[in-house]
Amino acid sequence: MLVSFLGYKSVIAGMMYELGLPWRIWHPIFMWNRHSMLFEVSWWVMLYSTVLTLEFSPALVEKIPWKGLRTWYLRQQHRILIGLVLVGCVLSSLHQSFLGGLYLLTKGKLDPLWYTPYLTTLFYLSAIPAGLAVTVMALYLCVRSLNVKLDTRVLSELSRVIAPMLALYGIFRAVDLTTHDALPYLFKWREETLSFWFEIGLLVVAPLILLSMEKVRNTPQFLYWTCSLIVMGFMANRLNVSITGLQASAGVYYVPKWTEFAATLTVLTAAVMAFRYAVIYLDILPKNGRQRWMAGQASA
Repeated sequence: MLVSFLGYKSVIAGMMYELGLPWRIWHPIFMWNRHSMLFEVSWWVMLYSTVLTLEFSPALVEKIPWKGLRTWYLRQQHRILIGLVLVGCVLSSLHQSFLGGLYLLTKGKLDPLWYTPYLTTLFYLSAIPAGLAVTVMALYLCVRSLNVKLDTRVLSELSRVIAPMLALYGIFRAVDLTTHDALPYLFKWREETLSFWFEIGLLVVAPLILLSMEKVRNTPQFLYWTCSLIVMGFMANRLNVSITGLQASAGVYYVPKWTEFAATLTVLTAAVMAFRYAVIYLDILPKNGRQRWMAGQASA
């Protein structure tokens, strides 16, 4: 929940900078365009960010010194918690799907290796294992660097969920490429094909091979690097869909400016720092478990 909360806040901060007219961020609330996919994406971002704020708020409210106010808020939040979780699951699913739906508008422009009427499904299926991989990475780093106590078997259990989700995504992707006559493009010597195999290697092939090994699943450090491959493959997929797959039709080779790199690094750094201080100062994970974890690592 903390990773999602900070992730969405980072996206909003980045969008405010990227759109160039941040003072118009309120327009989608009052100026409805039901035929615009971007309009729906903006609504899911706003709604899910609100839900995440309400879900995460107890961690902050618990630090309020006024006991009466704290108790009242936590009681009210507890009453609607199940509803918030259900709404959050629906909104996050719709958000990922609609992000893929944005690129349905690029028919004839997006490379056949990535364009499909099922982009919404592919975006959703790839987001699930990637989200779990980020969770594994965050937990591992918390134990390693933030003096958090955690039974590392939790990480192994998460990996048992990640593997079948990656396999499902890989099978769906293969069937989709076959049914849409994109297979010939897999063996052409060009940048798009190399980018595609790089993406599939990181997101599907290498992680599935590694997660099939018991030593990788049961060793937190190995599992961390395997999940890093999944996240990099997920990022490669999104970059391929939004940039690489469109360059040939656009006739322009896109290279980000230094200001874009700087803005991205600034937002990411702020999110990482916020995550660090949240884990240290808020009651999110139990503390003082480093010695036990190091002993477990030594025995492993």
